[in-house]
Amino acid sequence: MDYPSEEHKSFIVLPHTFPAIRAFDGDDGITHLTSTMITLKFSCTPMGDTVEDGTKGMVGFQRLRTWLEAVINHILIINVESPMLESMQTSISNMMLYTPGKTDDALLAALFHSKASSITRDLLEIHTIWMASTDTENTERYYRCIDGHYELPGIEYYNDLEINKEVQSVNSEPWWERPTIDICEYGASTDDTDVVWFEVDPLLEIGKEYLTNDSEADIIVFDNWKKDTDE
Repeated sequence: MDYPSEEHKSFIVLPHTFPAIRAFDGDDGITHLTSTMITLKFSCTPMGDTVEDGTKGMVGFQRLRTWLEAVINHILIINVESPMLESMQTSISNMMLYTPGKTDDALLAALFHSKASSITRDLLEIHTIWMASTDTENTERYYRCIDGHYELPGIEYYNDLEINKEVQSVNSEPWWERPTIDICEYGASTDDTDVVWFEVDPLLEIGKEYLTNDSEADIIVFDNWKKDTDE
């Protein structure tokens, strides 16, 4: 792992390895699916040295770990411009992770880093992400965003597609800029029965009592939300 900076004598590493399917559009015009195992390691530190900073860091860590464990196992990674996107939406039960371009590790590392930083915003500082995947000959990739500019598109990556001209996303930011649990976009008129709309996003409930002294934070059952990938 890359050391965050000289000012940090120690830091936390959050690792997660998960199976996934990567869809990529070949030069032959055919969408290919490959099975892969992806390993992510996030180096992170609290935002400061106070007890309050430590508490916030703990909450941010738990939110990120919950997102990793509850959401991205068995995902299908697919370019939102793929000609197979629409058919995949109706033919598979896996959660889908939308990318605004090729589904290679270079883009995925930026997306995962941005999402992790959004989930832990004002709670935990995400430094470097280390990533390796078995379908890329186990090459390792490091990604670090020092200035907060990821050079990733906004929600127009979804809204500007011809098929979405009349049904725009319900969100004003792409999934990797939102602190919420989702990893794709939904049109305002979606009738997808797999979509469960939350009045309060589950991730935002984790540690709520520590941040607001609210002892009546909602209890979220993730199994009611996740798609079943074990069958």
